Amino acid sequence: AEIDELAQAALFIAVAWVLGRVGRYFNSQLVGEIIAGILLSSDVIGLVPYQDGLLLLGRVGLVLLVAEGGLSVQLDLLPKIGLKAVIIAVIGTALPVGLGWGFMRIIGRDDIAAVAAGAALSSTSIGMASKVLQQLNELHTPLGNLIAVAAMIDDVLSLVILAVIQQLDSERDVWLLLKPVVVSVGFGLLGAILIRAVPRISQAASRLHPACKQESTLLFAALALIGSLTLAAGYAGTTFLLGTFVAGMALSTTPSVALALAYFQPLTEWLTTVFFVSIGLVVPVNQLFSPLGIGYGLLYTLPAFFGKAVTGAFAAPGQKGVVAAAMVGRGELGFLMAQEAFDDDIIDSLTFATCVWALLLCTLISPFLMKWQLEKQRKVEHENPQPDNDGVGSVTCADAPSHSNVHRVMICASV
Repeated sequence: AEIDELAQAALFIAVAWVLGRVGRYFNSQLVGEIIAGILLSSDVIGLVPYQDGLLLLGRVGLVLLVAEGGLSVQLDLLPKIGLKAVIIAVIGTALPVGLGWGFMRIIGRDDIAAVAAGAALSSTSIGMASKVLQQLNELHTPLGNLIAVAAMIDDVLSLVILAVIQQLDSERDVWLLLKPVVVSVGFGLLGAILIRAVPRISQAASRLHPACKQESTLLFAALALIGSLTLAAGYAGTTFLLGTFVAGMALSTTPSVALALAYFQPLTEWLTTVFFVSIGLVVPVNQLFSPLGIGYGLLYTLPAFFGKAVTGAFAAPGQKGVVAAAMVGRGELGFLMAQEAFDDDIIDSLTFATCVWALLLCTLISPFLMKWQLEKQRKVEHENPQPDNDGVGSVTCADAPSHSNVHRVMICASV
């Protein structure tokens, strides 16, 4: 009956909200929401009204979340700390994939399944790291900037890997595997162009007609750009989320547009919750809590953890522990990669459960390690005060980088 479906929907929202807030208390809201999805799935409670509709809403939430990630990019920081951040991001992406592949080969998975499972370990949660840094008043420090930019580049690399993974189940055609990489490079170059073009178009439109300054107009234009690039990326042959991220990054150069999009923040939060709950809905519970699933999951946490923690070695002295802890945390892309590989029958249910365990545990561990390392660093700095520095080693540049410098970094990063 209709009233029963409404009751189910109300209970679904209540469980997702409560467990999300419990997770937020531990700086891991997404973990609470995934657990909510597991509990609500057909394997446990079976309280999932209109599952196909929920999955679609979850994807919309994912698009808004990735666009928000692009909007949060501080472009003026890229020339200053871009090189060190690129090194951290590349190593923090490649090493977990390699270690994950090795682990999966040891337990008998084929090369394609091993690569897909390893790729699920490649991304970093920029949102979680930023939240912890903000709580401790470190977000806008050189250390916070380094972590934020490294995590952003890490996410872009993970998006390219995701695009390749989506082709792994097809025939072994070299072009099919290279196409996502080529298209992704093209979208990186497009992003470099849009960084300069979007502010100029916005200013020209504002001079042309006063209505172009209205928030409703700005909001429509921003959503149109996000939607267009999202669809273009998907149809062109890379992951649609790369187009979303590029659109958000281009819009970050126009503060008025970013302000208009802020109205979507409450909606984005709810739809993001639906996305993480939807991941929990498809987790194979029987495999997740089987002795083999738990055992493999705990062991797989080791390459997931150390593959990221190694990146701390490339940070400035005194910041190594904080950077290592921040990079360990995982976000939406890792879970999405594992889910995509499972949905496409690239990995089996046991491998999927193993990935989920590793991602959940790393996401739980990271904020506690970050706080501990930051407190430890502050104690050392208090006892041994040092002269102010930029906190990013030997990578320096002009104090006020121009958009042309940003272009050079974007183009180099694309290559």
